Amino acid sequence: DVAVTDAEVEQYYKAHETDFTKPREIQASHILLSSPQDADQALARLKQGLPFERVAREMSKDSATADKGGKLSPFQKGALPLEFEQAAFNLKNGEVSGIVKSSFGYHIIKKTGEKTLHPISFESAKEDIRTRLEREKFDLWVTAKQSALGVKIDEKLMAGLAAPGQLSEPNGPSQHPSGVGTPAP
Repeated sequence: DVAVTDAEVEQYYKAHETDFTKPREIQASHILLSSPQDADQALARLKQGLPFERVAREMSKDSATADKGGKLSPFQKGALPLEFEQAAFNLKNGEVSGIVKSSFGYHIIKKTGEKTLHPISFESAKEDIRTRLEREKFDLWVTAKQSALGVKIDEKLMAGLAAPGQLSEPNGPSQHPSGVGTPAP
């Protein structure tokens, strides 16, 4: 059952109250890669002193941001995959992350700015919270079913089929960390 009760929504708001009463918006750039080896290579190029924007243009698999040097649209907590957000929100301005794995692939993230936004009331946030919790419950349900049925995903094979960010759905663009397309988790 992926239904979310009003009590669960309220509990989430209270547990993450700072995210709503003092919300932050992050500006960042990223380099998306399809394998750990490619990510190691990109990180090595950055450590050699090559500009982040150049490495993003030359190596990123995110077609929506590569031409812009990896620049993402500003985002708040709850907009992107948890692993990506945790890394981005913990960086200092100008700092570059290590390799961050998400469902989209392997990222290297550079935080370029941050600002504090106006508070968000429970009433304004509750439907977004409900959607997020339903998505989390659904993801857990899928993972449990995959495990129970013995489903294994060959990530190397999947990476070879198509690079993340280049897939499109019949009804529009695919969802990816740039914020372009359908709303991200």
